[in-house]
Amino acid sequence: MSVERQQIEESSRFKKDFKGQVVAAGIRLAAPILRHGTERVMRNLDVKYEDGFDDQIRSFAKDGKLFLLVTDHQSLADTLACFEPADKIREIANLPGYFLPYTMTLATGDKGADTKGLQDVQAQTLDEHFINRVFLSRSSDQKNFNTKANLRGVRDEIKDYLLQGFGGIIHAEGNLNAAREKGVTEAVHNSPFRNFVTMFQSERKRLSIERNGMQPFERNSLRSIINLADEEGLDISIVPITTSGTYNIYDPSTGTLTRSAIRTGFHLADQSLAKVFVSNPMDINEGELGEIIRRHKRMTKEDWDEFNAIVAKKIASHLPNKMRGIYRTDTNSFEPIKTD
Repeated sequence: MSVERQQIEESSRFKKDFKGQVVAAGIRLAAPILRHGTERVMRNLDVKYEDGFDDQIRSFAKDGKLFLLVTDHQSLADTLACFEPADKIREIANLPGYFLPYTMTLATGDKGADTKGLQDVQAQTLDEHFINRVFLSRSSDQKNFNTKANLRGVRDEIKDYLLQGFGGIIHAEGNLNAAREKGVTEAVHNSPFRNFVTMFQSERKRLSIERNGMQPFERNSLRSIINLADEEGLDISIVPITTSGTYNIYDPSTGTLTRSAIRTGFHLADQSLAKVFVSNPMDINEGELGEIIRRHKRMTKEDWDEFNAIVAKKIASHLPNKMRGIYRTDTNSFEPIKTD
């Protein structure tokens, strides 16, 4: 690489980093306003519960069961969409709070300083709802984070939360089911026509969600927590939560707030940007899940795939059919949200 070319690239990186830092600083200054707006967006969500939900939670809590809230994963707003059901379960079951496996790159700034700024604001909101982040990394990041020592630390942290009676919140698909087209985000940030490309790619991402829909759970997403609870003699139950349309809150392409979310947060619009359906808790030792667990002394990979599929189908059954992905059926539970 020529010296001139290297200087140009260094200058470009400096300008990008400086701009990102300025944006992040502005976000932090506006944190109280953003938190208020976030809460207003969440209060406006259309949240429904399966019949008998409160009684089921009360019964499970009386039996000493822990609660693992499991959702699909459409955007970075999925955790926010869990606020109401998480608060309800916490109050009924008298939980101390929740742990939330959280991608390390969102907190380190690798996704951009503006995204990190928004995540810092979201972290304060999580604290207000008694949700504690447990940082982990993608499997590809072996060099920096995905080492044996760090993985052991994550395991011990989750074990401590379980032993203290905390519930868990997990987006079991792992990656955003909107983010199946590699290189889209990079194309947005590297384009000289960034604003136009962002708008185009955001729509492309939204359509990608509806086209691809739900994908299989990460095999270890439930297995690791359930096995850890079992090792400690704890009985865990699963609460399937369906989030539909959260990409209307956080843009899947940029990880930042959408125009619709800003308008709703600032009282310029009064609309529900997403729908949430909370199913009754599932006892993993009963029914189909119990049969799979008792099939072998130690569950095989195939057993876990089948186990995950049962939970995933429960979640997908409350999505619009075109967003159910590999779990599509001939019926449709509710229509997707449309915003301007």
